[in-house]
Amino acid sequence: MECVVQGIIETQHVEALEILLQGLCGVQRERLRIHEICLKSGPNLGPVASEVRLLCDLEQAEPSW
Repeated sequence: MECVVQGIIETQHVEALEILLQGLCGVQRERLRIHEICLKSGPNLGPVASEVRLLCDLEQAEPSW
């Protein structure tokens, strides 16, 4: 299963992001593979617009929301 998450996530560590995704998707971290992360700062933090792009695979047919 492939999912795309867009929004603003402020975190200093990728591990914290993986834990957040684990909780949202209901899978173990070992079953969550992150392929691409794109974080950009908000307009009040710099000249680049806010953006988060995340592509990941989940090793289960359906997420347990």
